[in-house]
Amino acid sequence: MGIMKDYTLSTDNSTIIEYMGKDSRVVIPDGITIIGSNCFRNNNNIVEVVLPYSLKEIGAGAFKGCSQLRDIVLPPNLTCINRTAFANCVSLEMIIIPSNVKFIGKWAFDNCQNLKRIVIQTDNITFENDVFNGCNSIQDEIILKDKIIKVPTSFCGEYIVSKDVKVIADGAFKNCKGLTSIVIPNNVTSIGNRAFYGCANLNRVVPPNHHVDQIGAIQNRLFGTITLGVGSFQNCKKLEDIELDYGITRLPQGLFEGCDNLSRIFLPFSLLVIGDYAFEGCRTLARVDIPPFVSEIGQGAFCGCEKLKDCNFGWKSSLEKLGAFAFKDCSSLASISLPYGIKTIDEETFSGCVSLNSIVIPSSVLTITPNTFKGCSKLDKILSKRNWDIYREEWGLPPAISNNTNYTNTSDDFEDIDDRAMVHTHGRMRPCPYCDSDDISTYIDGTAYCHKCGKWYRYA
Repeated sequence: MGIMKDYTLSTDNSTIIEYMGKDSRVVIPDGITIIGSNCFRNNNNIVEVVLPYSLKEIGAGAFKGCSQLRDIVLPPNLTCINRTAFANCVSLEMIIIPSNVKFIGKWAFDNCQNLKRIVIQTDNITFENDVFNGCNSIQDEIILKDKIIKVPTSFCGEYIVSKDVKVIADGAFKNCKGLTSIVIPNNVTSIGNRAFYGCANLNRVVPPNHHVDQIGAIQNRLFGTITLGVGSFQNCKKLEDIELDYGITRLPQGLFEGCDNLSRIFLPFSLLVIGDYAFEGCRTLARVDIPPFVSEIGQGAFCGCEKLKDCNFGWKSSLEKLGAFAFKDCSSLASISLPYGIKTIDEETFSGCVSLNSIVIPSSVLTITPNTFKGCSKLDKILSKRNWDIYREEWGLPPAISNNTNYTNTSDDFEDIDDRAMVHTHGRMRPCPYCDSDDISTYIDGTAYCHKCGKWYRYA
């Protein structure tokens, strides 16, 4: 290991390992090819850095937290900028990425709050996640080849995604509070993590030339060819409804978390997994129809959906896993019939469901964890072929419930959903053969669900 004035170098003198100086202007000597990880980290004296032509790589966190750094020119031979290299450089206003740079790591310019102009001189570059996260002063959008990297947070109105774009990157529209509408063509295959996070006025998500003629129909739509990222539409508080097309198989964690006004959602028949907290805090969501092939509902998936009254499971439901806190604090949920196939009901799944008075627990359930029904003071009817009475205190049920005449562990007229025979209407979708209601959801497997009487029937 070599030592020059103010520098600690590697044994071959090619890498700066540490800088000990306090100068405001730093000139890095020629011959250096790598600036090591955290080399200048949190140095608040540096205002200007002169980099040598020989430099090829800037290490992780190399200039992180250099709050006074304002002037730096990246040399033409640079190929790699590692993660958090310039994070929290809050005085940096402009950066030019030279043509030989092939890789920029995650959060490389995170929270560079005054970074206004970014010039990228190459399209042949790989970006990791959230490279420009928190760069809220950027003035021009950044699009490379078929990928939207960043749109200025000052953008207002409708944004029409180009037909050349295939990927909307992580955080691309994050905190664009003036964005009201996004038009996404069917050539887009991926929407990244938190791509539209915090777009508080976004109320329209549609394909090109999308028109809705039917009064009361769902207005917004996403193509089934799109892969969605974690929290893609988190905290989009003006989004009221959305239809997810057939082809989407997984709703990732926090997809619509905090979408206060999301009152209607259409889930596709292709859906297999509803991720953790996917709809947490969707306070106006009143009804959800779970497609039959969904095998997993994640932790906290519908937690805090205060107006959720109806949760219906598809005929021959594939559901096996219902995560902890899945329906916690769904204070309007009065009854629910869990489908046959579930083996475990996790911790506090229905905790805080203060209106819950009836639940069907299928005989496939082997374990119900403690405090499952904590705070469910109105729960007086449990239908099940298994005897769960001895566990009522562990579930968080009040002791008096065992004396309630409406409470039962078994019922002669009750059968698990998996065992029921369905009425066949032979091609007639509506009205319901049981109650004549037209409030029906139909599925491409030929089944239909009546939202008035809560019964399933087959039309094809």
